[in-house]
Amino acid sequence: MAAFRYKGLSQDGQDVSGTIDSSRMSSALQTLAERRISVYTLEPVETRERQLKRRAPKSTDYYQLIQQLAVLLKAGIPLLDAVESLSRMVDHQIMLEKLENLSRLLRSGASLSEGLREYFPEMPTIVPNLVSLGERTGALPQTLGILADQLRFQEELKTELRGALTYPGFLMVVGLVAVLFMFLFVVPRFRGMLGEDADSFTGLTGVIFGLSQGLQDYGLIVALALGALILFLVFSWRNPARRSRITSGLQRFPIVGPLLRQRELADWTRTVGLSLEARANLLDSVTLARDVIRSSRNRAAFDDLARDLRAGTALDEALCKVPDLDPVVLNLAAVGAKAGNMGEMLLLATDILDKSVRARSTRLGKLAEPIAILLISTIIGVVVISMVTAMTSLYDVGFN
Repeated sequence: MAAFRYKGLSQDGQDVSGTIDSSRMSSALQTLAERRISVYTLEPVETRERQLKRRAPKSTDYYQLIQQLAVLLKAGIPLLDAVESLSRMVDHQIMLEKLENLSRLLRSGASLSEGLREYFPEMPTIVPNLVSLGERTGALPQTLGILADQLRFQEELKTELRGALTYPGFLMVVGLVAVLFMFLFVVPRFRGMLGEDADSFTGLTGVIFGLSQGLQDYGLIVALALGALILFLVFSWRNPARRSRITSGLQRFPIVGPLLRQRELADWTRTVGLSLEARANLLDSVTLARDVIRSSRNRAAFDDLARDLRAGTALDEALCKVPDLDPVVLNLAAVGAKAGNMGEMLLLATDILDKSVRARSTRLGKLAEPIAILLISTIIGVVVISMVTAMTSLYDVGFN
């Protein structure tokens, strides 16, 4: 699509200028006329063909899109012009098509939140919900800026977690390869050296020989079963209902469970605090925050909280019924209720919870490394000890 640079007068007589995408000059003039701009200069802009990426955008790309849109709107650029400007900046084919569809929808009179729901389903559901809230309260640029900060924190936390678990994951993969090599090549050769005497071994050595023989006989079936299990877990995670059950199950495990519960609580306090700061009422804010609760157990607890609020219960009193709630949230909610600044207090609680989540993530990464080393070392040590035991027992038989 071609681009044209224009200069003109707005409806209130102010000088305006900018760039507009259009296939022809006549359609560009018509679009500017619809925007009540009297054009006195319109010239084509020479553009080079962009090299667009064909792969699907990552979550980081969507976060950056929200961040850039917030910056443009805060600078006073109209929403439609901001979206068209973003379409000239993106480097993903899929993202470009989504933004072009969003531009057409905005021209038809639809809202930004409707466009995000229809064309950007990959974004968290809280994004179009908070955008809708910003549209109703007239604070869309501020709401988008707050959303960008929230998405930025989530991306930073994912990056830190990924970095902390990369080396332990590498150790586990290398260790499993070493263990498989021993079971598929080392143990069978050692078993062949023992000849018929190998069948007489029981206990740990017999178990090791049996596992080695089983992997040789049914290795392909085991590999296919593991592949099917991995695919099942991936598709289950993409299904919201199954992901909710998986998250609820993981929250019952030590170490990982408290981290997941605290992160989910931080997402809830952040959403409620942001909504209150965007001038929403408390009940609407709590209802909106329900979408960030992933586990079915916690979602039921926060549904009960919403019912208590409808019955006239104060937020700090209703929060007492939520299981495993961090005391800092209760204390700050009580302070916010007395001081009349609940949104500010919940955002302060969010900062405290975020720091705690980050510290727990760091400890988890540091703990995963020695666990991985210990686990692989134990398996290899057991295999080596079983083979040494078999060899020494044969020597004892020979000497006797």
